Amino acid sequence: MNRLWIIPSGIPVQEKYLRMTRNVLVGYIAVEIFAAIAHALGLSSITYSEILFLALTANGGTILFMMYIRRRRDFTPKTETLLFSLELSLYLLMYSIAVYRLQEIRTAGLVFALIAVTILLPYITFIESLVISMSSLAAFASVSIYAVSLAGQPGSLATDLFYCAMFVPVMLLVAYTARQLQERTREVEEDRRALEILNEDLRQKNIQLEHSSERDRIEMELAGLVQKSFFPAESPESRIWDIAFRFRPVHEVSGDLYDFYTVDGEVKGVSLFDVSGHGLSSGLITMIVRPILYRLFNRMGEEGLASMVKTAADMIHEEIEGTETFVTGILLRFDQNGIEYVNQGHPDIILRRGATNESRVVSPKDSNFRGLPIGMDDPAVSARALRFNMNSNDCLLLYTDGLLDGFGNGMTALGLERIREVFSNAPGETAQEICDRVMQKYDKEVGEFGATDDVTVIVIRRR
Repeated sequence: MNRLWIIPSGIPVQEKYLRMTRNVLVGYIAVEIFAAIAHALGLSSITYSEILFLALTANGGTILFMMYIRRRRDFTPKTETLLFSLELSLYLLMYSIAVYRLQEIRTAGLVFALIAVTILLPYITFIESLVISMSSLAAFASVSIYAVSLAGQPGSLATDLFYCAMFVPVMLLVAYTARQLQERTREVEEDRRALEILNEDLRQKNIQLEHSSERDRIEMELAGLVQKSFFPAESPESRIWDIAFRFRPVHEVSGDLYDFYTVDGEVKGVSLFDVSGHGLSSGLITMIVRPILYRLFNRMGEEGLASMVKTAADMIHEEIEGTETFVTGILLRFDQNGIEYVNQGHPDIILRRGATNESRVVSPKDSNFRGLPIGMDDPAVSARALRFNMNSNDCLLLYTDGLLDGFGNGMTALGLERIREVFSNAPGETAQEICDRVMQKYDKEVGEFGATDDVTVIVIRRR
């Protein structure tokens, strides 16, 4: 059996029934006030004592209903039917008495009936609205016939019945409105339930996503720790070279790779490579590149650096082929004749002379010494080794393209010029002080937006 009252969702059943009965009480009070005003204006012969009797009976009965509903804990269809029938009976009794006692203005009872139906409109069904409407009109017609024909009250029976007939389509329209409201309420309720199901589904998926994201975050942190454990944690000690570096991944796992090569306690070489892209995929490739470089640097020490880099590039290319990834890099080798330098598609290194603090890009007049990034190999383009010397207090600056982006806002030429300017003016007597100064300027350049790429900076100073 359907519930007798269509109740807004989200409210306890007991509270919903209380609201409906409270509306009924408000309707009674409004009618009682109207009757008192009509008596005060001399429009009706109804007395204040009669109004008081009607008020005590109607209002008292309604309050008893409210007390019953408040004490009731379960509302079955039988309980709802009982409440509806009792309240309807009380209403029709009070309505009939009021219409009879209004005498000269009996037709106001038709307005009372309309108020009664309208005030319950949010809570009743189409059938219930018809029952209240038609029983009210039937009561009005019956009382009018008795009052005019039998009790001899003033007024025209034909007029009363005409007005009663006129209210039939009005009541039917109100009942139809109740039906539409019921249907709309049912649709809203179905939509609400569907939305609740969808929200619950989204909540569960969000929980799963949060758990998954948390697992991914932990795994990325672990991957970053593993990667860092393979990279040098501190600068190597050397009698000849003062070396400092800063490694700044933008994510937990970096595509930058650096290493220092020592033989018999002395630094013999430095590498700095950069894998395209970011994150875990780039980090995995650094784990491929580093051991290849390390083995070949120590194994091919007697051969030219360009030949060694070419061999490494071929091996790396074979490993990363099909990944749509390329690798740029710099390799330096120190010997008694100076520094041997190979650039595989990487940003230029900068040399600062200690005597003048002037800085310049390390590059011959013929700039074709640089090779292509590994993974973009062209047999016609191979890197050539460049040799240069460094005097006491001369400094070298090696860096990945994240530093260029930070200083140049995506414009390489501007970034290179700004880096050269900052490096020239960087105060400090040690490589660490100079390196820190470069990074301070970099942090100021990127500002609140932060870095968008991994940054690795290496400063090498000749003691």
